Amino acid sequence: MSGSATISKALYPEMRVFGSEPEGANDTFLSMKAGEQVTVAHPHTIADGLRSPRPGNLTFPVMRSLVEQILLVTDDEIRAAVKFLLLHLKILAEPSGAVPVAAVLFHKLPPGIRTIGVVISGGNVDFEELAKY
Repeated sequence: MSGSATISKALYPEMRVFGSEPEGANDTFLSMKAGEQVTVAHPHTIADGLRSPRPGNLTFPVMRSLVEQILLVTDDEIRAAVKFLLLHLKILAEPSGAVPVAAVLFHKLPPGIRTIGVVISGGNVDFEELAKY
């Protein structure tokens, strides 16, 4: 998130940048609200790439300065986003990479935003888990 925000703001300083993460692993959301790094004792989510207990020492200050808000999504919304990407766009994304798509699909962005760009990353998917989506 910090890298994408850095490049986005460098190219388009007026761009509004939002992050997203699972409700069960909301360390960045809580940290942004607190204004300092917060540790989540036992992050729990299907988005295994986002199970970090706290934001990084180097990345958190960058996110704090460039990211307007962190949007939270549920595991069910993440599953729906993975399924949507695969069935409708033919993009295989791991649950962590589908979190931003879930935020858009489930209307987590503030009203009035007319143009949206989404970073979709990661294809590290357990196919047995994928079949359950």
